[in-house]
Amino acid sequence: MSWENILKKQFKFSDIDFQETSERYYSNTEVAPDLILSVVAGKGNYSIPTEKLSNPQEYDAYEFGFWDKDNIYDWLTADLLGGQKGSNDVIGYATKAEIEELVAKALVAYEAAGDAYDSAVGVKDTDEFDEDFSSKYAMERLQ
Repeated sequence: MSWENILKKQFKFSDIDFQETSERYYSNTEVAPDLILSVVAGKGNYSIPTEKLSNPQEYDAYEFGFWDKDNIYDWLTADLLGGQKGSNDVIGYATKAEIEELVAKALVAYEAAGDAYDSAVGVKDTDEFDEDFSSKYAMERLQ
């Protein structure tokens, strides 16, 4: 399901399209522009149980987190839901209902953070570089 359709209605766990490996199930669902919800279950994950079942919908609890679509190493879970970045990159042992509730909370925070960032920071990256960095800025102000 696309993020446009998810935003038009309340996110449901059943919207997730799982893929599988020999030991686990995983999904990467775009729940907002550039915001990926990662949900995993099975061997080596914070799920209940921690083994691969015959159907990804049969787990009692899952491991999940959020990351930036353009940078899979930039976990946003702590930014959106609170906690210390680096130690709260994923949330384990979450039920389907808890994931639905936390996705709704994260979407509100994501939208607010985007609006706040755009207006408060007001800078954009530039590819320009000047040898005399002290006389030039690596960032330029947005108008």
